[in-house]
Amino acid sequence: MTSIAAERIWHAVSPTGANNTLVLRVGLPKQYPAGEWGCEISLGVLESIPVVIYGVDAWQAIELSMLYATRRVAEFAKQGWRFSWEPGDDPIHHSELALKPVLQYRYRPKCRCPEWNTGP
Repeated sequence: MTSIAAERIWHAVSPTGANNTLVLRVGLPKQYPAGEWGCEISLGVLESIPVVIYGVDAWQAIELSMLYATRRVAEFAKQGWRFSWEPGDDPIHHSELALKPVLQYRYRPKCRCPEWNTGP
C-alpha cells in the first residue's frame, strides 16, 4: 500500500495470549479499468494478505472499506482476540472503528445541517 487514507493503531491480544501491535490501514481510493473504485485494506497481524474493497465511486469505496475493517475485527473478536488502545488498557469494542451510518444510504434532500435529523 503506497498511499494511506486512514490508519488506526491498537494493541491486540491473540486467543493464545500473544501481544501484538495491530495496524489497520485503508489505502487511498483509485479507479480501476472497468470504472469501479477500490481501496486496499490491510488488517495487520489479523490477516497477512491485503484485500481491495470496491465501490461505485471513491466515496463509497472508502465507506465500504471502513465497514469491512470493522466487521472483520468483530469476527476476530468472536474468535477470542481482545483489543485496546495501549497494552494494559481496558478492552475496546470493534464498533469504535467506524460510526454507524447516519442516513442509512438514503438521500434526504430536505436535511439541514448541522441538524441532521430535522427538516420540514
